[in-house]
Amino acid sequence: MAAVLSPKYTPTLKTSGVKESTYMKKIKVVNSATGKVYKADTKAALQLAVTADVKYELGSARYAQNSTEAWKAHAVASYTRMCDVCSSGSTFSISMREDVDLKNATDKRIYDAVGSVLGIKLMTGSGYSQPCNVFYSASAAGTTSSCHKVFTQNLPYAQSVFSPETDALVEKYGGVWTDTYSATLDSIVKDVSDYLEETIYVEQKSGNYPLYATEWDGAYVSRTNLYYMDGGDKVYVRGRHVRAALGLRSASFAVTAASGDKLTLTVRGHGHGLGLSQLGAVIYANEYGWSYSQILAHYFSVTANSAHQLCKPNW
Repeated sequence: MAAVLSPKYTPTLKTSGVKESTYMKKIKVVNSATGKVYKADTKAALQLAVTADVKYELGSARYAQNSTEAWKAHAVASYTRMCDVCSSGSTFSISMREDVDLKNATDKRIYDAVGSVLGIKLMTGSGYSQPCNVFYSASAAGTTSSCHKVFTQNLPYAQSVFSPETDALVEKYGGVWTDTYSATLDSIVKDVSDYLEETIYVEQKSGNYPLYATEWDGAYVSRTNLYYMDGGDKVYVRGRHVRAALGLRSASFAVTAASGDKLTLTVRGHGHGLGLSQLGAVIYANEYGWSYSQILAHYFSVTANSAHQLCKPNW
């Protein structure tokens, strides 16, 4: 296990020909809970805007017990996502009760961590001219998922990789990794039917619980034995649809017990499981001493020859 938890690659920052001002003039981060608008028309303003998202996503002091590298990794992911989202004129939305307060010790530590990597981003395309459409979620389920298994696109920087969460480590940082959900098969079928607005059928298989995965992506259910008819074709319900219909924490679920007509599902992780695992990054940084660039290279599959690379700022 120790070898698995050693970083495989430490990337060298590349150069993008696109200036940061191209993105900064378009970035607008809105805190819907307070109405605060963070613009990015100066370096200081950009640093504050990125700090707002890092605080929103990963703002607890316990996440930097031994290292601020997880905050730095998230800052790069946050800025990359802002560049991608805001380039089309969209607003970048967060929702937290308290805005960034630099008199607060934790907020100031996040701000300083963000400042140390400000302008670094994950880029792709010719000359690294296009910000990547990056993802992040609260915690992965032993592995992350692959984008084409969750959505339709196949992105080389959103592929399934190992993630180090365990119940004990996630609990150490204040989270919950394993959860359970109990319901009857009939109620599950009804909830999925209502969600998809389709008549749902159950394909049974001897020796299996009545709900099971027919296709996995690492730890995540890609496809289930539930299906509906489209003309004469069976369309199998995807794990993400079951997750949404039942309100599960993730699509990493399996029936682990049955009592009478009631099924118990064990669910691991929290979120869609794509890209950067926030608690995975915290664990790699604090427990194993990984740097921000090693964390990002791991979760976004950056290699010496990948078409996407971490790029230094171009002020």
